[in-house]
Amino acid sequence: MHSNENSTRLLEMAVDSGFLTRPQITAAFARQAQLQKGGVTMSIAQVLLERRLLAPAQLKRVMESVEKRYGSERARDEDKPTGKIAQYTIYEELESSGNARVFRAKDSVMDRTVRLKLLTPSGDDNENWEERFKREMILAAKLQHPNIITTYSGGKIEGHLIISMEHVPGFTLWERLEREGNIPEKIAWLIAREVAKALSFAAKHGILHRDINPKAIFLGDDGKVKLGEFGLSKALTDQSNLTSAGTTVGSAFYISPEQARGTGDLDPRTDIYSLGATVFHMLTGSFPFMSQSMVEVMHLHSTASRPDPRGVLPEISAGSAELVMRMMALDMNKRPMSADMLISNIDALLQSLPDAEENVRKLTVPEDSEHEAPEPLRSASVKAKTKAMQAVARPDSSVPASRVSTLAPDVKPGILRRLLSWFGI
Repeated sequence: MHSNENSTRLLEMAVDSGFLTRPQITAAFARQAQLQKGGVTMSIAQVLLERRLLAPAQLKRVMESVEKRYGSERARDEDKPTGKIAQYTIYEELESSGNARVFRAKDSVMDRTVRLKLLTPSGDDNENWEERFKREMILAAKLQHPNIITTYSGGKIEGHLIISMEHVPGFTLWERLEREGNIPEKIAWLIAREVAKALSFAAKHGILHRDINPKAIFLGDDGKVKLGEFGLSKALTDQSNLTSAGTTVGSAFYISPEQARGTGDLDPRTDIYSLGATVFHMLTGSFPFMSQSMVEVMHLHSTASRPDPRGVLPEISAGSAELVMRMMALDMNKRPMSADMLISNIDALLQSLPDAEENVRKLTVPEDSEHEAPEPLRSASVKAKTKAMQAVARPDSSVPASRVSTLAPDVKPGILRRLLSWFGI
């Protein structure tokens, strides 16, 4: 099902329900186009929330109505093969960005479901692309860890550069943030801790991720947290010019100052910064810095004073705010020096936080030989809507619209993944 058709169904249902008018839809598309000119990509649903044309509760009702009407059709589509490459039968496209497309596929040789990435070289840069592809495969082969997506195989097949990876039933942190707006403090730090364990392992093997962001963090249905998307990763000893000084790499909303400046002076503290920006997003439901231009966002990361997450949600604890701002320090020397040090900082913070309240399921933390998991969380009642989520629905809110642009409502777990992939939000 194409995202354009899904968006059309959502908008038509919103109009039929009396939540939107045709002029409001026109205004939303104009806003979306304006943001795209500045390099900021938002789905139409995100724009409707950002402009407060729909409240989260209204969007939830619309999504559930569309799911009720068209859900069986979507389920049939997900189980219908759409293509085949060598031994891989492709069922659905999970994401598409830049020069990569990712599919859920079945490997008939190994008889398992995989996450299949297809890379397409751009322009005349084919030789460089193949070198980057080989580098990603070599680095990924070194990273066998419970908190890292396993890479099975890769190569050039039928003219495609292909990487076959572990498929994690569940959803990405990005999808969860879009659904819930923000995440309770203790859950957020438990997720960050698992990512830090992955970064610790990678750093000990001399590898930087360089693109930590919510889309690279996978939350499994079994409660495990895994880090993936090592496409921009680089060995600390790599002196190649594939991404030389002066070249900016990384996701703009989470990029470190040194990456934004393109200095090439990177070390494990670079990944810690991006994880800090990701934690900021988890705690507040918004990006640390927001602008209509990606260039301006990167400039803010590399020059602006550090944002205090309590400026978005005052109820965030002082300990959480302090650790996030240290992780995002402009001066690399003021950040935690390593992922292991960060884990120790998180463990100390977790001891001071009250038991978390989980909206969807209790997060279980897998144990490994290097870092013992903290005390499991106790079940608790559903947390009341945060001030940031309420701000989307309240026209008199004091929270700036730029701070709540990523908010979206709760959705029943059983239909979550279908809704997110269907609407492209």
